[in-house]
Amino acid sequence: MARELLPDLRRRRRAMPAAAARYYQVLQTEATVVGTDAAERFVVQGVGPGRLRLQVWAQRPTRPDSLLGEQEYAVQRTRRLRIYGLGGNDRFELRGPLAPGFALWLDGGSGLNHFTQLDQNSNMAEGVTVYATAHDQLHLDLAVRVCPPSSFANAAAWICSQYRLGLGNRPTAGHAGPSAPPTDANQSPAD
Repeated sequence: MARELLPDLRRRRRAMPAAAARYYQVLQTEATVVGTDAAERFVVQGVGPGRLRLQVWAQRPTRPDSLLGEQEYAVQRTRRLRIYGLGGNDRFELRGPLAPGFALWLDGGSGLNHFTQLDQNSNMAEGVTVYATAHDQLHLDLAVRVCPPSSFANAAAWICSQYRLGLGNRPTAGHAGPSAPPTDANQSPAD
């Protein structure tokens, strides 16, 4: 029996890199980046026509920020980038112009979050939606759409939403948001 299965297993192993590349392309179409319940800094920067770079930095009070991850996205592959800060006092920095047709959703979660657009003379604000509480600090272009926060106040709430788990009758701390940002099924007409 092992001799009969061995050629099939080898063929499947050889096909694995191509399958992983296809799966990566699917994930990149509507990319989701999720923070933690600690403080992070998310830097979104236009790096050329139709491209942007996302850097995620850990913020520590007594040490310099440390880079947790970096990824480039191209408008040809990625239609929408969702960034969830979750818990902690997160910072979201927008730098430089974004390509037209790129949707960027920023959700700070719980904590006192800061949303800053460093170059307010650019066209970056088009396609940007920020989900913020009344306590969050916003330094953004008027074209940025600001909406009530999602129900993803912290990591536990986000995980429960992804796996359809219940949190019981406990409210999510710091948020009274009605729901998650719209998906394709319930997307707002402005997108």
